[in-house]
Amino acid sequence: MKRALVGCLAALLLGLTACSTLTPWAAKVNGDLIPTAALDEELKAILANKTYLQQVEQANLDGGVTGAGDSTFTTSFVGRILTRQIFFALIGQEVERRDLEITVADEESASQEVSASFGDEETYKAFPEAYRQKLVSRQAQVTVLQAALADLKIDEAAVDKFYAENQAQFTETCVSHILVATPEEAAALKAQIAAGADFAAVAREKSTDPGSGANGGELGCVRPGSFVPEFETAMESLAPGQVSDPVQTQFGAHLILVTERRAQPLEEARAEIRQQLLTGGQADFEAFVDEALAKAEIEVNPRYGRFDRESAQPGIIPPDAPTPDSTQPTEPLPGDQVPGEPLPGEQAPPPGVPQGQPVPDQQPGG
Repeated sequence: MKRALVGCLAALLLGLTACSTLTPWAAKVNGDLIPTAALDEELKAILANKTYLQQVEQANLDGGVTGAGDSTFTTSFVGRILTRQIFFALIGQEVERRDLEITVADEESASQEVSASFGDEETYKAFPEAYRQKLVSRQAQVTVLQAALADLKIDEAAVDKFYAENQAQFTETCVSHILVATPEEAAALKAQIAAGADFAAVAREKSTDPGSGANGGELGCVRPGSFVPEFETAMESLAPGQVSDPVQTQFGAHLILVTERRAQPLEEARAEIRQQLLTGGQADFEAFVDEALAKAEIEVNPRYGRFDRESAQPGIIPPDAPTPDSTQPTEPLPGDQVPGEPLPGEQAPPPGVPQGQPVPDQQPGG
């Protein structure tokens, strides 16, 4: 699917305080206005969230993010945000045309997806409440439309059925470990634990893993495929409460303690299940976005640039900016999804998608 976000080389700056002098609309989509106030609101929400703004700046987006003056953004970044609003306007228009209902369950699921997409819940909560609700509303519209386009019924009964039929997928192992340099050191520590020493106390004193040692070796509750194979195999062979023999990996020698095995609660898994059920509608949704974009009447206030729908990444090109090289894809904003693409831990609709599982070669506690 064509990516919605576009990167340009503009160096011009747009101050938020200047918006009041502009005409009242930033863009028109099939006759519907996107007011400058709506663009202003989103930019101010981003500007006020210092953690998120830092993440965006660290992404090294083409054209940059913040300007040289206080409370300013580059025209390239403003174009990215307005482009995203145009795409969501197209989605919202189709939801309205089809008279699709967005249920409480849809909004609750969208809220979980949006929050998870930022990785850190505190970063998400730092946005104003009104902006968080806007992000949730957008995500809910994407989900409902995607289901409708593919004639998928994704209600609570469908989620419950998937959960019941795929229990292995939602089994979690709660695990702790102690990491030391050699198997001999690990064996000596296991002897201490067998003699009555507390595993967590030994981990705090002896473990060289900075991520978990201070927490008594706790790595949390994880699903299969979270750690390197040697660690994973040993972990899966243990009964709850059992301490492993020394396990050698590329990181050192581990003592592994499984504290619990459990099924992830259904309520925690609902958002993920809904996304899995929606994968069957991915192609239909992408086709809709492309077709809607091709047919749409889109007018951009010249102050913000022009809309280019011919490149591989349709979007706004700021005033006086060169046409972007269509062979060079741009990266989504942190926490962002391009409508219709797979979820972020994965990167995929606008702010709002859960992080994926840890990579198989992740160091325990790293």
